[in-house]
Amino acid sequence: MGISGISRPYVGQNGIDINTVKQVCDRKVGDVTSPPTPSLARAWAFELAADGSVLAPPPPPAGQPGRDPLVIELGNIEVGTRIELLSLSDNPKAEFDAKHKDEIFELPLTGYDVAGRKATIALNEDQMKEKGIGAGERFMLRQVDKDGNASEAIHVHLDPQGWANQAINEPVQGGGTQRVNGRQIDIAVGVMGLAGAPDQGKMERVLGKATTDTTAPKLVETNVTAGFVGVKLTPKELERGREITAALTQLIGVGTYKTTDIQNHLTANKSWETNPSYAASYKVLTDAVSPAGKDVWDRLASGTATGTDSVAFAKFQQATWTGQEALIKFDKALEPGTTVNVQNSRTGEKLAVTMAATARTAEFRFQAIADGDPLVITYTDAAGNAGKPYGFRFDSTAPDGKAAKQNPLDIRLGGFNFKPTPAAGG
Repeated sequence: MGISGISRPYVGQNGIDINTVKQVCDRKVGDVTSPPTPSLARAWAFELAADGSVLAPPPPPAGQPGRDPLVIELGNIEVGTRIELLSLSDNPKAEFDAKHKDEIFELPLTGYDVAGRKATIALNEDQMKEKGIGAGERFMLRQVDKDGNASEAIHVHLDPQGWANQAINEPVQGGGTQRVNGRQIDIAVGVMGLAGAPDQGKMERVLGKATTDTTAPKLVETNVTAGFVGVKLTPKELERGREITAALTQLIGVGTYKTTDIQNHLTANKSWETNPSYAASYKVLTDAVSPAGKDVWDRLASGTATGTDSVAFAKFQQATWTGQEALIKFDKALEPGTTVNVQNSRTGEKLAVTMAATARTAEFRFQAIADGDPLVITYTDAAGNAGKPYGFRFDSTAPDGKAAKQNPLDIRLGGFNFKPTPAAGG
């Protein structure tokens, strides 16, 4: 798929090809230990406030849209390692492996505190554009030492607003000021905490203001799958099950039954066999609980407290008439933090899940789905940006549960051809 986010790697003097990099707990011979897992201190996207801006005490209004610098601060960083990342916003299914080597990028360190084992990454506006990074983006980030040993990866959200807890009076063109959300941002530049070094690093201070995530999330459609939960009935079994459901409705009613319960009812009411109104249902139930014809009954056995040979009428009715229970899975199909809505357009059943900040999967358990049901999927990121809607028709015979070439969102509409409204008095 096309990569619209991080687009160019940062090539450092100590660059190592991804094919030589060992994954977590897979160490090279020279250095026998993998670097520790980085800890995230901050990952902020912000706009640089205009010259002349000053902090203001009153509560600020909402942030302004835009894209400018970023700062990421990491703890637990081993000296001399490089920082690599993958954008899950660009490709939700990406992994740190050879298959995705062209999507793995190194970010340069702006500063490093040797004593505190802290690393700072700061990119200006031009570098942000060069790398293709945007506010609100979500990454997987790790450190790799010079022997190619990689740490475990952590999740990073480039927060555009949550850190901005101060008010700034910012000069505006034409005079005057506007009040915006922001705060003082201290950024480590150079190597710090290394006694005796000729060039000591220092802290630089800027004023940053909140920015806005305006990039819609992306969906990897092939990583969305569907399937029945438990029993999968064939068309012939469905037909027989519906006959049994109708017979139960007419002769016995709602309940949870064992085959012996049905047999006892039939024995106690032999008159049903010759009654023209009941004879057909009597025969259906007799066959359904007989040793030779009990396959559908056994396929729907629910294992309730009554026993494994029992079937609740409600379950029988749902499975054979309303639709069977099904699971819709999103496996590395969307970036973490996304809110996903799935609707069965036939039944109206609608479910929503908000993925956690470190979650790469989501599941939806629908109570009643039948083959051919149109499922409509919409999704928004944490900033409320909506991605391109997606839909498919459920097909239990397909490996991924999706009917081929049957997009329910191909909606046929006629033209609007009302005549103009007559003028008043016309």
